[in-house]
Amino acid sequence: MEKINNNIANFYCSFEESMLLKKAGFDVPCLAVYYPSGQLSPYSKSGGIKNSHKKNQQWECTTPTKQMALQWIQINFEMEAFVLPINPALQTPSNMAKYALWIYSPNINKMSSSPPHNNSII
Repeated sequence: MEKINNNIANFYCSFEESMLLKKAGFDVPCLAVYYPSGQLSPYSKSGGIKNSHKKNQQWECTTPTKQMALQWIQINFEMEAFVLPINPALQTPSNMAKYALWIYSPNINKMSSSPPHNNSII
């Protein structure tokens, strides 16, 4: 039997991704927030918290899961997002990502990708 690998990437969006989503209008209840220092913290009240609830709060932005962010992008921008494996021959010592996020918009018939992150293993 092969050894089970339970070392998975964080399922929350990064601080930078969360700030970009906030700037784009993301206001869905989340179960975690980021502080200005970039520290991730769970939100303990039931129902979650929205970015629009940030009145005199110490936190900077809400923190969705990656799945929530992708679903929000698909619904609001009519784009499809999916993950594709990267050919191992294309990996470099500075970028050993195994998967890349691709975003496709049928409205503009163009495909573009975000650069894969070093630990974007799914």
